[in-house]
Amino acid sequence: MGGSAWVVKGILILATGQQPPMAFELGAPLFAVALIGLYAALDCSDWRAHTGAFVAALAILLALTAAVAGAIDPSLAPEGEALTPLSGVLLATAACLVVALVLLGLASRKSRRLRWSPLPFWMGVLVVPGFVLGGALAETNERLLEIPLVVFALGWLALGYSMWQSIGATSART
Repeated sequence: MGGSAWVVKGILILATGQQPPMAFELGAPLFAVALIGLYAALDCSDWRAHTGAFVAALAILLALTAAVAGAIDPSLAPEGEALTPLSGVLLATAACLVVALVLLGLASRKSRRLRWSPLPFWMGVLVVPGFVLGGALAETNERLLEIPLVVFALGWLALGYSMWQSIGATSART
C-alpha cells in the first residue's frame, strides 16, 4: 500500500506539480509494516531477521510519533525544506527503514523463501545513491526528484508481490 501511495504521489507531482494529501506520510509506516510482514514470511532464526524486525518496529513507532505530534501541533511538522523538531524524527524513521531493508534483505537472501529474495537487500543498498541521483535531477527541475522515488516505490510493490506469491505458494503446499 505504501508503494502504491508513493507511485501515485510521484506520478501526480511529475504531471501536475501538486502532491496529493497524505500520500507521502502514509509511505513510511506502511513500508515498516511490510517489513514486519517480510520478517514473518521468512520464518527463520537469523539474527539479522530479528534485528531487522526490531528496527522496522522502531520505524513504525517513530512514524506514528511524528504523525501524532504533527496532528497535535502542525507547526512541528516539516513543510517544504524547512527544518522543524520532527525533521529529525522523520530522518530517523527513514534510516530505520533502510537499515531494516538491508538486514531483512540479507536474511531473505539466506532463507530463499521469496521469489525475488535479493530485492529487499538491493532496495536498501541502492536507496541512498538513488536519492543522490534524484537530488542531481532536481537541480534541473524540482519535479524530477520524484523519478527515483517512483522507482523505489515500484520496488516496494514488487516486494509486496513477491511476499504475496510466497504466501500463496506456502498455502498451496499445505
